[in-house]
Amino acid sequence: MKVLILGGSPARPGGVEAFCSRAYDAVNLEARLEVDWLPTNTAYLRPATAARAWQSLLTFWRRHNEGWNVVWLQYVNLADLVFLLVARAMGLKVIVTPHLGANWKSTRIAMLRALSRALLGLSSKFAYLSETQLQELALPVGVPRCRIHTFLPRSIGTRRLVVESRAGRQGLRLIHAGRLSHEKGSFLFLEACAGLKQRNVAFTADVIGGCDDDTRTALNKRIVEYGLEENVTLFPAMDEEALMKRLATADFLVHLSVLDSFPLIVLEALAAGAYPICIDLPGARKMTEDYCGRVVPQQTAVQAVVDILCRGDLEVVRREADAVRNKVLNDYDWSTCVRMLESCIEQD
Repeated sequence: MKVLILGGSPARPGGVEAFCSRAYDAVNLEARLEVDWLPTNTAYLRPATAARAWQSLLTFWRRHNEGWNVVWLQYVNLADLVFLLVARAMGLKVIVTPHLGANWKSTRIAMLRALSRALLGLSSKFAYLSETQLQELALPVGVPRCRIHTFLPRSIGTRRLVVESRAGRQGLRLIHAGRLSHEKGSFLFLEACAGLKQRNVAFTADVIGGCDDDTRTALNKRIVEYGLEENVTLFPAMDEEALMKRLATADFLVHLSVLDSFPLIVLEALAAGAYPICIDLPGARKMTEDYCGRVVPQQTAVQAVVDILCRGDLEVVRREADAVRNKVLNDYDWSTCVRMLESCIEQD
């Protein structure tokens, strides 16, 4: 069976792009399926970037006779659903995996939500990543559904990541990673770091991710304003292996995003032995319930994070995070993820 992974914007790398790349590699390594990947280039769509998305749509149209049995569409925004419409017009079976949550514009604004729901009704099947997505998105009834798993990095999915012992190490090591922005919690993380500094807590923190120049300038300015130059290091986006090594040395991942439906970085942190603290959204809450971690209210997130980091027993936290690593590794082993995907694709 020949499957096309359709989605992602490599020029703006983030969780969906990592998902597509890993799914492509995992299926090629583990599955009976023949797979290809074509980005949609719809992320942060603006007039200046529309040409790239349009070119992707034209490429999809030109290649539609290559014998694909199934198109597996990664749904991030309303523009991705244009590809669904075109694929169905071609007569192709389309399985849709949502990667967005209740706070995205296309689900928050009533008119866009109604339009999205109508277009999603054209889907052949939904392959969802978590039951929490069904609560957030209210997908159209009458379309079959199946559960699949997300794909963690190769070093985790094939169980090759080595995590050094954190026991007895002095001082907190914190990490915040992803596309850096207000919505992703990057500035709230710096506020939490400032709170730790005010309480004379010994810590170091890595902020890792891509963003536009204005955002990076604003983050650097905030680091200086808070006097965090000796505590916080701002890094550009890292490749998968380098990021996983950073996570494997951290005590806590602080992920205060108000957007993510099922945040991949939280699972990556859990698999690397880092303890996550997140805004209380359904996907993140489910991860912390299944494994370990804490969720905090959006309205008081900064103060809650500072309190957790100041009052918790660090050695207990380290042992708890280390204890759940094998469960995450078993649940998200690539062979397990690929079997679930094959079953979803092959079932009528």
